[in-house]
Amino acid sequence: MTHPKSLLSVLILFLFFSFPALPADSPSSPKVSEKIGQWIAAHPESETIKAWIYFRDKGITDPDELAAALAARQKELSPRVLWRRSKVKSEPLVDIRDLPIHPAYKMQVVIPGVRHRTDSRVLNAVSVETPIGHLDRIAALECVSRIDLVVGFKRTEVTALPRAPLPGQTGQGPRGFDYGYSVNQLNQINIPPVHDIGFNGEGVIVCMLDTGFYKDHEAVAGLDLLDEWDFINDDGNTQNEAGDDPDQHDHGTYTWSALGGMKDGTMYGPAFGASFLLAKTEDVTQEVPIEEDWWTEGIEWAEARGADVASSSLGYTDWYDFSDMDGHTCVTTIAANWAADRGVVVVNCMGNNGWYPGAILAPADSDSTISCGAVDDYGYLASFSSTGPTYDGRIKPNVCALGVYTFCAVTSGTSAYGWVHGTSLSTPLVGGSVALLLQAHPDWTPADIKEALQSTASQSTSPDNYLGWGVMDCLGVLDAGGLSMLDTDVFTLSGNWGGQVNFTLNGGTQNANQPYTLVGSLSGTEPGILLPGSTVTLPLNVDWLFNYILAHLNSPGFSNFQGTLDGSGTTTATLNAPAVPTYVGSTAHFAYAVGPPWTEASNAAAIMIVP
Repeated sequence: MTHPKSLLSVLILFLFFSFPALPADSPSSPKVSEKIGQWIAAHPESETIKAWIYFRDKGITDPDELAAALAARQKELSPRVLWRRSKVKSEPLVDIRDLPIHPAYKMQVVIPGVRHRTDSRVLNAVSVETPIGHLDRIAALECVSRIDLVVGFKRTEVTALPRAPLPGQTGQGPRGFDYGYSVNQLNQINIPPVHDIGFNGEGVIVCMLDTGFYKDHEAVAGLDLLDEWDFINDDGNTQNEAGDDPDQHDHGTYTWSALGGMKDGTMYGPAFGASFLLAKTEDVTQEVPIEEDWWTEGIEWAEARGADVASSSLGYTDWYDFSDMDGHTCVTTIAANWAADRGVVVVNCMGNNGWYPGAILAPADSDSTISCGAVDDYGYLASFSSTGPTYDGRIKPNVCALGVYTFCAVTSGTSAYGWVHGTSLSTPLVGGSVALLLQAHPDWTPADIKEALQSTASQSTSPDNYLGWGVMDCLGVLDAGGLSMLDTDVFTLSGNWGGQVNFTLNGGTQNANQPYTLVGSLSGTEPGILLPGSTVTLPLNVDWLFNYILAHLNSPGFSNFQGTLDGSGTTTATLNAPAVPTYVGSTAHFAYAVGPPWTEASNAAAIMIVP
């Protein structure tokens, strides 16, 4: 017996191939956008076109079936993803945009001769490369709502540049980091004091969307890589492989190292303790613009894998007009808005088009995206840095960081470094700073982060469309955020001999004479514990150490672990640790909360257990 789907496939093939192909320059359906016609007219030699095929719905009409599909999708998402979404969404945490496109719709479009590129749940669309003569036939399908052009951008190339050596600078505080040649770019945005407090991005997941990544470089080889995907070749390796252009992974290596690289004495990125997702979304070998569909698929992939931050140094404008830069029209802008609506902080470059209205690129036009301009060592806007406003008159960029002679890893060797220009390099400095802020304030939403950055930047009271709110100040954000700070006198503890740790709790005058509880954990720091009866998240997870301390508060080993802050909101506590050789190589994290009622939680102070 012939299966009904087989009959449907035969019927579709008959409808598509039983008649002569239409002329390549004559799509007539009202479902086909004007941009398609403009592109065809500009490329008369082309026989195929890359197009978005949008569907009318997700193929589910029964309410009970829809409810079941949403419930099933929610079960597929990790607790971390649901926790991050809960910061910005009330129940339900999933909606129709989380469901995949309807398989039967896709099957009607992706037939022999039509090459499938990507799916987008968010857009409810597939991108394809199709013969131009097939456009009207695809448009005639009842399930298709419209067809539009896959748009892109030719990124201004950046290259490693020579520069006279600058003096390295040793660590700024008790942790003794030697920042090497990266010290200027970090000092400009006040990163070293934040490292001294104990923030390095630990527990925060950052997705890099870029060209590929040289994972063997010493500055990134030791970082915590959770997952990676090559959206161009559909495989799990984002480093250059056989057949790749030698320059393919250059740009991504620059940006990843600037955000999270670590080689003491040479360079540090702001968030060297973060965990990473790597998405390879740009093919540098093509002369055509960088396609937006791979970026869209990449950010959907990252959101589902728990990304807290998405750092993107790509932008899209080709075949878009300035009128499209209104914060909700361009495909990547729609995808960036969707990710922010689910708690992901999207950080994107402004672009390197220079100073004129209309220079901005998508998705930097998104109101939910933190858009980054580039300055020089003196804080002056780089001549290439794109300026605002958006088409609807909003100020852009949001903030700036160093994008002129930014120090980073390069790909000419596993220990090679250089200086690079571009908003591509200012963006990861801001993205890494965002990871530090989320480590300190895990309950902050994308809107909270944007407001905190803008309100503390160098021209926060007089923003403009050149520098936006100005050069960002990471320490200033923490100071302004009223964070209850926890610090220690040591950063390592002997597992074979034990030892003493003295904690300083500083809740500020706003917490004077308030009760507190100090606890610890060996199981990581994020997403942490939502404290009972509040929206405050303690940046620890429950494990045996956490429970043990709670059961022995203020015992001889845990002196002053519970009590009342003094009149200035401070106090001290002491841990007298026994030998714990089993846990050598682990990191203990400690944090305190003010209350009950719980009103604030501190940062997590990390102590490495050594032999």
